[in-house]
Amino acid sequence: MSMIIHHAPQSRSTRLLWLLEELGADYRIHYVDILRREGQGRTDPANPHPLKQAPALEIDGQVLIESVLILPVPDRSPPRGRPGAGTGPIRAGRNICRGWASTTMCWRRC
Repeated sequence: MSMIIHHAPQSRSTRLLWLLEELGADYRIHYVDILRREGQGRTDPANPHPLKQAPALEIDGQVLIESVLILPVPDRSPPRGRPGAGTGPIRAGRNICRGWASTTMCWRRC
């Protein structure tokens, strides 16, 4: 399994780097620029995240976004008490729209 984390220093992607280090995972880092709230930075055309944010985790060519949905992916063991439920890129991919809607698209209304 090939993992590439698209990382912007001092962003939410740092928590994913920390997790991958703790798990001893084999991954590569691709540094990207992001536009910050203070107006610093820029949007990076090489960033695969649709909103040009961080993090984005690429696993065997599939891009996952939103750290709350990415964090379960590197640990592929099934959750306790739910045999067969498992986690992984396919399951995380299905949940991306839900997470994106609740964390990015609806933040002004909630």
